[in-house]
Amino acid sequence: MVAHIWGDNPEYLRQMSIGLAELGFKGIDINRGCPVPNVASRGKGGGLILRPDVAAELIQAAKAGGLPVSVKTRLGYKDVNEWEDWITHILKQDIANLSIHLRTRKEMSQVDAHWELIPEIKKLRDCIAPNTLLTMET
Repeated sequence: MVAHIWGDNPEYLRQMSIGLAELGFKGIDINRGCPVPNVASRGKGGGLILRPDVAAELIQAAKAGGLPVSVKTRLGYKDVNEWEDWITHILKQDIANLSIHLRTRKEMSQVDAHWELIPEIKKLRDCIAPNTLLTMET
């Protein structure tokens, strides 16, 4: 079983990851894509796209329990053109799996998914983190 978690406090995630390992979980999936305004506007979920240094710190903290860590995120916060910098940043964190909701936080689910970006995202993954599993979602 994999725990799907979110938050913006590294120490809390560090402690949680240790506890989840002790409970027998097999992995941790960090939500970096929640578009809900009262979450994202407070710098959590999709709001962490605007706080890349904190997002990286949280990923590293979640590894404290020794479990594989995956990230679910979006292409960007406001603009689809943010995807390359953001996805590069996440892939450099040495994660087990990256799931991408093929829209931005601003788009929520109100537009079609940006399927056309899949080949470019895959090529980026192959260059930066070829052992990271890549999952696309709509």
